[in-house]
Amino acid sequence: MPEPLQKVAVAGCAVESWQGRKVSMICFRTGKPLVSGEQSDLWLFVVDLRTVKNPPPIGAPQLAKVNQLITATWTQGNQLYVLGTKGDEQTIKQLL
Repeated sequence: MPEPLQKVAVAGCAVESWQGRKVSMICFRTGKPLVSGEQSDLWLFVVDLRTVKNPPPIGAPQLAKVNQLITATWTQGNQLYVLGTKGDEQTIKQLL
């Protein structure tokens, strides 16, 4: 896990099913005010790389805007990581 992300408060975790595959999800709180009913504002998904078609190449995280979230996706070892939060590229780059 990137060093800046290790300093963010963990709000919870779960193992979810996504497209028939197990996905680990870690929820974080960045300290920014949350919308009523929300318990976290930053999410890290970890997926076994062998279950993913066309994963991103090993190297720098790839950034993308998905609806209202900015995401960073990268591979390391046998894992695919997807980090998402509300904001822009600068917001997520600070966590990598």
